[in-house]
Amino acid sequence: MALYQSNLKSANYWSAQGNQALTNLALHDAYFALGFALHPVMDNTSPAHSGFQEWSNRDAPRHGVFPTSIENVDSLTPALLQKTIGDIYRAMSSGLGVNCDCSN
Repeated sequence: MALYQSNLKSANYWSAQGNQALTNLALHDAYFALGFALHPVMDNTSPAHSGFQEWSNRDAPRHGVFPTSIENVDSLTPALLQKTIGDIYRAMSSGLGVNCDCSN
């Protein structure tokens, strides 16, 4: 989240300087960092990852766009969507998206 915020500040700086190319680069880097930071937060509510299950390459077919994936729109309940959105907002505002021992 710190890298995301730092890159956003850079984007604002370059924008104020009128340098659109560096603004775009900083924005790209900011949103890449945001996606990287939020990936584990979103995975915590995924059926393939909930509870920070151990993950190995053999689990890949249960993930993403594969036909054997258990992560799809059918598994996204309204309650799960609200939890995911809440965790994302919490991560973005405080840096704490989920309650786990993983950061201790």
